[in-house]
Amino acid sequence: MPPSTRRLYSRSRDAVIRVYDAAGNVIETHDHGRMIIALQGGTMRIEDQSGTSETHVWETGKAYWLLANPPNTMHRDINVGGHPIEVMVVEVEDHK
Repeated sequence: MPPSTRRLYSRSRDAVIRVYDAAGNVIETHDHGRMIIALQGGTMRIEDQSGTSETHVWETGKAYWLLANPPNTMHRDINVGGHPIEVMVVEVEDHK
């Protein structure tokens, strides 16, 4: 099942998006910096194109800054926890 998203604000490449991601889902994403605010926390694995990954545990009610990917690379997010994650994502253009 794909995640449920709702774009709340968008200007150029800046955006505020609410994301509901069920356990086990994979989200193909982008490369720029972003703030994550965990509405319902959980465990997310972030994999880059080379297969390198990091696992993040996001606590409900906390905010996290995720750096931009290196130039010309992308990543994907995988909900590896046992329950859904819900976050607000604030995407910021050209912020490394």
